[in-house]
Amino acid sequence: MKLIFIYGPPAVGKLTVAEELVKLHDYRLFHNHLTLDLVRNIYPEFNQQMFVLADKLRMEVFEYAAKNNTDIVFTYVFDGEEYDKSFVAKAAELVREHNGTVAFVQLKASHDTLLDRVDEESRGKFHKLKDKNILKAHLGKTAKDPVVPFEDVLVINTEEMSAQASASHISKHFSL
Repeated sequence: MKLIFIYGPPAVGKLTVAEELVKLHDYRLFHNHLTLDLVRNIYPEFNQQMFVLADKLRMEVFEYAAKNNTDIVFTYVFDGEEYDKSFVAKAAELVREHNGTVAFVQLKASHDTLLDRVDEESRGKFHKLKDKNILKAHLGKTAKDPVVPFEDVLVINTEEMSAQASASHISKHFSL
């Protein structure tokens, strides 16, 4: 199993790039909001309880996919906090325990670009953040472009590269 772990801030284009990547390869798309939207039906408050359950579900999917050799493209908002670092480390360890590999892709863009993109209509499909003020507050609390604590993280600026070009670059970089 290969896990392509695409991360970055809200509105950077994670799902858009992931959708283009799965068009190029026989990978399954497992984006962040599949679990968040499910969990929000049970725990509607945007709090730690919601994220703990979402992450448990994600780990179950990773383990099942690893055991069944199913390649996945996963998207995630990584803030660089200890909780996020722990989740990423556990996910990578779980996949590797089952002889899988993990490839990390960081997407980034300027705060102005993220704020311009956050209210785009396409973001409504999966109950994504669409409020510029909330995004501005979120961006103010997180480190600038936090990087997962692993080697060989491919960094792509989505202001400079289209989703299709980004997917192609990911494919070539990791020899998919």
